[in-house]
Amino acid sequence: MKELLPDIYRIEVPLPRNPLRAINSYVIRGRDRFLVIDTGMNRPECIEAMQTGLEELAVDLDQTDIFVTHCHSDHVGLVSLLKTATSRVFLHPADAAIICDPNLWVDLTKAARVHGFPDPDSAVENHPGKRYLFTGQPEFTPLREGDTLSVGQYHFRGVETPGHTPGHLCLYEPEAGILFSGDHILDSITPNISGWDQETDPLGDFLASLGAEWRFHAPGKAAEEKMPLRVTLAGRYNGSGIEEFRHGSEAQLNLGTEYPLVKQVSILLQTNYRVRAKDDIGAAEEEEEANTGGVTIYATPGLRFDAVPGFSIYGLAQIPLYERVNGIQVVAESNLVLGISRSIY
Repeated sequence: MKELLPDIYRIEVPLPRNPLRAINSYVIRGRDRFLVIDTGMNRPECIEAMQTGLEELAVDLDQTDIFVTHCHSDHVGLVSLLKTATSRVFLHPADAAIICDPNLWVDLTKAARVHGFPDPDSAVENHPGKRYLFTGQPEFTPLREGDTLSVGQYHFRGVETPGHTPGHLCLYEPEAGILFSGDHILDSITPNISGWDQETDPLGDFLASLGAEWRFHAPGKAAEEKMPLRVTLAGRYNGSGIEEFRHGSEAQLNLGTEYPLVKQVSILLQTNYRVRAKDDIGAAEEEEEANTGGVTIYATPGLRFDAVPGFSIYGLAQIPLYERVNGIQVVAESNLVLGISRSIY
């Protein structure tokens, strides 16, 4: 068990003989109630890990609600064990309809047989989704897009992200910038897209729901949300050219941030501090050399359009706020910078 943020704790629940090895269950402590997010499978190893973590946190299950991101048994398996008469178990209604369907496993067996799966009866009977599911028939409280769920100092809203399952739901806390993403976003792999049939497009739903990320930072959702701050320092040393002429070396300090305006479009804002040394023209041209080099500070607003993942088009306008040049020089009132960027992984 580990405290991640004030009153937010993570319990690592093992998944034996599974390449994923473990899932993360979270406990949020409020003043009057607790909230558990995802539970693990209904098997002894998961029960032991969950009970140990809850005991360490002195969680009173009579004062605990449960939020389940989706209907797979590694997330919903222990709800029957953990819930009490005073608990609410939150789940999106689309996933509740699936997991509470009395014909779920019969229909899965039929589908496996139609598609030529060897020994479908045995395969489904030993499927971990069935073997380690909750017992009985728990009652689920529906939670949908935009619904709110508060515990202690945190106020979450639901964000629908279908694809991994039809009713996959994330919890987002805009003030603290916290996202509980379930299996919608994983660390080093992509989630499997389940529930294929002839009438829906779960892969299309998943790809579309990846675009839900922009909603987590949309204007008006969290006015005090922190924006990223980037600092870069660049320098250039110019070598000698024709007849020993050499441009003055330069150094530039950049301080910048960005803010999502609408989907795929971000506002950019930079401040640039540039210092350029005098050119080396030679002793015979000392007067010309005296009219080179200086210091300029720019305000640089701009826009970036993320055309496709990893590929962006941007434009910046450099507006001088302060200039100190040596001698007499011709300077631009502003500069326009256009460019493209491509991420290479």
